[in-house]
Amino acid sequence: MKAVHIIGGGDIGGAKTHVLSLIGELSKDTEVKLISLREGQFADEGRQLGLDIEVVDDRNPITMLRRVLNIIRDGGFDVVHCHGSKGNVVGTLLKGKHGLPTVTTVHSDYRKDYMGRPLKALTNGLLNRIALRRMDYYIGVSDAFTDMLIKRSFPPDKIFTIYNGLNFTPYIPSSEDEKEEYLRSLIPEYSPDDIIVGIAARLNPVKDISTLIRGFAIAAKDDPRLRLVIAGDGEEREMLEALAASTEVAERITFAGWVSEMDKFLNAVDINTLTSITESFPYSVLEGIRANCATVCSRVGGMPNLIDHGVNGYIFTPGDHTELAKYISLFASDADLRETFSKRLYVKARQLFSIDAMSRTQKEIYSVIIRRAHRPRRFRDRVVLCGAYGRGNAGDDAIMEAITSDLRQVDPDIAITVISRNPKATRLACRIDTVHTFNPFKQFARLLRARLYINGGGTLIADNTSTRSIRYYLFSITAAKWLGAKVMLYGCGIGPINKPSNRRAAGRTLNRRTEIITLRDEHSALELEQMKVVRPHISVTADPTLTLPPVSESRTDAVLNEEGIPPSGNYIALSLRSWKGYDRKKEVIAAAVNRFCGETGTVPILIPMGFPGDLRITEEFAKLLDCPCYLLRGKHSAAEVMGVISRTRLTLGMRLHSLIFSVSGGVPAVGIAYDTKVKGFIDRVDSRLCIDLDKVEAEPLYDAMKIALEIPYENISEIANTLRHQCEFNVESATKLFQRDK
Repeated sequence: MKAVHIIGGGDIGGAKTHVLSLIGELSKDTEVKLISLREGQFADEGRQLGLDIEVVDDRNPITMLRRVLNIIRDGGFDVVHCHGSKGNVVGTLLKGKHGLPTVTTVHSDYRKDYMGRPLKALTNGLLNRIALRRMDYYIGVSDAFTDMLIKRSFPPDKIFTIYNGLNFTPYIPSSEDEKEEYLRSLIPEYSPDDIIVGIAARLNPVKDISTLIRGFAIAAKDDPRLRLVIAGDGEEREMLEALAASTEVAERITFAGWVSEMDKFLNAVDINTLTSITESFPYSVLEGIRANCATVCSRVGGMPNLIDHGVNGYIFTPGDHTELAKYISLFASDADLRETFSKRLYVKARQLFSIDAMSRTQKEIYSVIIRRAHRPRRFRDRVVLCGAYGRGNAGDDAIMEAITSDLRQVDPDIAITVISRNPKATRLACRIDTVHTFNPFKQFARLLRARLYINGGGTLIADNTSTRSIRYYLFSITAAKWLGAKVMLYGCGIGPINKPSNRRAAGRTLNRRTEIITLRDEHSALELEQMKVVRPHISVTADPTLTLPPVSESRTDAVLNEEGIPPSGNYIALSLRSWKGYDRKKEVIAAAVNRFCGETGTVPILIPMGFPGDLRITEEFAKLLDCPCYLLRGKHSAAEVMGVISRTRLTLGMRLHSLIFSVSGGVPAVGIAYDTKVKGFIDRVDSRLCIDLDKVEAEPLYDAMKIALEIPYENISEIANTLRHQCEFNVESATKLFQRDK
């Protein structure tokens, strides 16, 4: 594997650190060449690090391009890697000459690179935007930047994510005497009792230092030990100094200018801050973590992935100086909290965001790009996945996530298109190609290239909601078959189908147009038998979402903290939905919950699974409870909901996937069956734990909850493992169908 990097050479800050440190680490076992298009500090530092660097500093663009092309051709490289606007322009201009895959790392929001410099924005900025659209692949320096590219219609299957990495060892912290001496050089009136809040950043609009000054001023009014040191310079310095002077704590704010010894500065800081309105994954935060600083960051870039709110640091809304002041005060008032959080964050950062981890990720990205470049091209190369996706239902979207994840475990480069009601949201959430449910032109274009069409999970072949829905899915199956794709129903439910005409249409279409049907319950198999569907291969497996893992324990803690819920508690989970008959039974359900929680000392966490409808229902139900309760108001991923449910002792749910998530995590579940799919699933666990909605009464529901609470964790986990094993047949069937020639 050989890579050549092209960069303008005038880079400073995080981009410079990223490129030099990455190439230095890659060079240990990979052949890497760096082309700098300018002499200067960047090139000098590269030479000092012993990198294979060649400077092409030529004012004539024609000869400059020719020289760069000759280096690429002579080097026998596998991939061209560009950085920054000038590197991107040169890289794309040469694409057609060398024939190598060309990738760029996006280090910043390219639309904001030239804020306050309109001429640069109209020249360099415009050329960079054009060049970016011509790249083969993209690397975002944080998930936030990857999401930014997807939102701006860059192809999601050509975008990768990498995080800045830092060398955490060896590292020798400053002694207390050295720290005091250094701080006195910055703050003559410094006292050892002072608590130092610090930031290292350019003083420009993107860094939003004014929010830090305002937040600090609020916190410092109540704590005279607090001092703020701002390390950096820039065009906003004069304005920021005036803002600081206007506060009541002006004498406790120090502008230190550019700091050359960053380790000494961060060793002297107790609370490291980031207040930017946009970021990738700043090194100043990682360096602060290495120096054992407590950390408060704005919710930008990769910060939510690094910091688990309330577990190892705090995250605030960009521009909200009041919220920032709250977290500064929390850290200032508790030295033990600062130490505990800084140690936890150090452990996480060293494990996940080291220079070694960054290098491994980059090599993996190169491997994928090179593998794809050598992949044989064929006309039919993709899977089209159709279902009830993009409607705000966590269960349906979890099905999509599970199916795409299963397929990519078999073939990581498989091309997948998802048909979604909200293609933008689905594209962003799953980083996948999408088309709108009611855009037949784009759907047909994808189906013409499809080897396999999957009618994916859920209960799609049913008419209990509408005839229009079942007719849509039957037509989609027919169209896929007509256009040459193989057709599979994947871990789905069937029915109820009430209208005779719909039953005839469903039976005819499934018999004629499908090759394989895998089902998630016996009720669905019986429905197909009654409709005389016999031609496709039919198997009862399990719901695809059983293969999804929950988020980590620390991320679950962060979700609960963000929702104002103590991470440790004696909880049960409730998931309700609007349905015919629910309004007549909600008070009965509430009575059973009130009695159960009163006797067991448990506290309900109400979890909406469908937005926004379930949130309204849940808020109304909370008013019927006599016991304390919490409400999960945010729209969380399936993995996050699974993490929350795993913290409970019991789930009482109408929503099928609240029950599936519960059993998957080893938590007993009681179902209120508004539909046969709920009964079908709970019957596979314990038939005593399901009550039909129209038959719900307080006493039997309370009894079912008591029975569920006594079921050992091991029993539920064993059932979950059995169902997960059955799920393997879903993906095995899809793989065989995809690989089979017609």
